[in-house]
Amino acid sequence: MKKIIALIVIAFIIVSGYIVSSNYIYPVKYQDSLKKYSKKYNIDVRLLASIIYTESGFRDLKYEKGKPSGLTQMKDKVIDNIAKEMGMKDFKIEQIENPEIAIKMTSWYLKNKCDDNSKDLDKIIRKWALRNRKNKSEEEINSYIKMVKRTKGMYKIFHLSL
Repeated sequence: MKKIIALIVIAFIIVSGYIVSSNYIYPVKYQDSLKKYSKKYNIDVRLLASIIYTESGFRDLKYEKGKPSGLTQMKDKVIDNIAKEMGMKDFKIEQIENPEIAIKMTSWYLKNKCDDNSKDLDKIIRKWALRNRKNKSEEEINSYIKMVKRTKGMYKIFHLSL
């Protein structure tokens, strides 16, 4: 009887840890938009989610002039350039606050500016990391790449529906 209770307690702890990890430690918001735009731009949905998580933790960050803004922490110049290249008419930079628009623009950027069809994940993440600032140190970039890849792995474990 003690073994059965111990097994039940262990199973409960494992299931609880999985639930806590998937909902609180590695949250995913805006799944419909993530799936929609990752499919449209042929980007790995878990890569997209892991970049958003690394940049903002899926927090809706408000637009601040001259500062990284939105879910993916893009600066004004980058946002403006993406909008122009995407042909977004009447676009206002403040719209980066809208998660749907941020996800769409990020997906487009990843496909059109980072992915050279080599499918080299490190190269894609490196190019993304340099979007706002070209003078990051190798150490900063490599740390960022590791973080995004680790998060992507966690999303593969904790968010099977992605």
